[in-house]
Parts: sequence; structure tokens; C-alpha cells
Amino acid sequence: MQLSQSALFYLCCASFLAGLMLSLFYDILFCTRIWLMPSQIRYNVPAIQKIRALRIKKGSAKKTKGLPVALFFGDVLFCIVSALTLILLLYWLNNGAFRAAAPLLMAVGFFLWHISVSKGIRIALQWVAFGLETLINTLCAPLKRLFVWIARKHKKNAQIRHIKRCEKQREAYTKQELQNIAKAAQRLLPIDAKNRMKKGDGHAGQNKKAV
Repeated sequence: MQLSQSALFYLCCASFLAGLMLSLFYDILFCTRIWLMPSQIRYNVPAIQKIRALRIKKGSAKKTKGLPVALFFGDVLFCIVSALTLILLLYWLNNGAFRAAAPLLMAVGFFLWHISVSKGIRIALQWVAFGLETLINTLCAPLKRLFVWIARKHKKNAQIRHIKRCEKQREAYTKQELQNIAKAAQRLLPIDAKNRMKKGDGHAGQNKKAV
């Protein structure tokens, strides 16, 4: 299909700009990955690493199990967006006909952005993410302390209630066992001794009444 020089020029410029926009989109995806990375490798800016080294305790970083899955889906999303961009661009400016110049110029735009502006954009995005993380941690720190205090207080009260309940059960069990021992001792005594004990209890009762 014949294509005018002006239409070809527009297609080349649009492809180059699309490559730049796709590189920016990839940088934004990189920023979203920052939140899923372990804290030790979350930021590669030396200044941020020094600040975080003062805050994070040694060995407190935890690995994120879902990071490979997130990276996979992020790459798949980028490939889908790139393919759709190329198809829509060809349909818009070239009636759907394939032109090798379109993907080549998209790749050139992506590469030029990646080696020039992308580094500064990623550093800026990391600083923004670090600022948001610091702000969230600062705002959540009092709430975290409050929740920890409430949890400890609740645990302490639960332990006290458990100790009191155990003491009551122990007292009831001891009282029941003493009664069982007394009943068993009465069964072992001869009948005369039982009668004497009853008479003795009767005399003791009369003496109490007399007094």
C-alpha cells in the first residue's frame, strides 16, 4: 500500500513518542514493584539506603513470597499494553497495514528514554515512594503503640482471670477431696466408734446450747 511522505512521517513520530510513553509506563510499573520488594533491596538510591539502615533493625527484613508473581504479571501487562499500542497505532495511521518502521522506532524511543531520562525518573519515584512510606509509618506509629498496649493489657487481664479461675477450681477440688476423705474415713470406722462420734457431737451441741 502506498503511503504519502507526510503520513509516513507522522507514523514514525507517533511510533517514537509511543516508545517514550511505554518506557514511562514501565518506570511507573517499577515504582509499584518497590512496595512488593523486601526492605533490604527496595531502594537502590545510596542516600535512601543510608537513611533506612538507621531505621531498620538487622534481620528484621522479611522476604516477600508474592514478588516473583507480581513481577511476572507486571511484565505480562507491559507486553499486552505494548502490543495493543502498536496495533492501534497502525490502525490509526496506516489503516492496519504493518510497517517495520513502527516497532523499530518504538524500540528506539524506549531505549533512548531508558538510557537517558529513566534513571532520573526512577530515582524521583523512589524518593516519592520513600516519602510516602515515611509519612505512613509516622502516622501509624502512635496507632501501632496503642494497639500493642491494648493487646498487652488484654493479655495480662486474661492471665489474671485464668489464675483466679484456676484458684477457684483448686479450692473447690480440695474441698471436694476433703469431703470424700472424711466420708471414706467414716466408712472405715467401726459402728461403736461412729455412735460415739455421733453422741459426742450431740453432747457438744447441747453444751453449746447451754452456754
